[in-house]
Amino acid sequence: MFAIFKTWKSFSKKRTSITWTSLWTLLWMGLILVSLQPRIADRIARMLGVEKGADLIAYASIAVLVYAVYRLFVRTEQHRNEVTKLTRELAIARASEPMQKNSCCKKNICQK
Repeated sequence: MFAIFKTWKSFSKKRTSITWTSLWTLLWMGLILVSLQPRIADRIARMLGVEKGADLIAYASIAVLVYAVYRLFVRTEQHRNEVTKLTRELAIARASEPMQKNSCCKKNICQK
């Protein structure tokens, strides 16, 4: 229940979208349901050709974690590219400004 509360609190602070908030809420509710009724996981596992519900949960968890790592990798690459672009723009903007008297430090790096 605490995780569901934190999920919706994050949404109310506009940190997550309604889509992700809904998906996380469904995940937390599913985990609560399976912990209260473990036979449900066994039934679903048998329907999917897995012997035990615990095995199904382990397989699904690994798949979700691999997907999460992929999403984090993509987002990290986007941020890296964004920082590179902003750094280039800032360097070009600073290079085109006239140097002011006494604006360089001991290492000959321009500062304002």
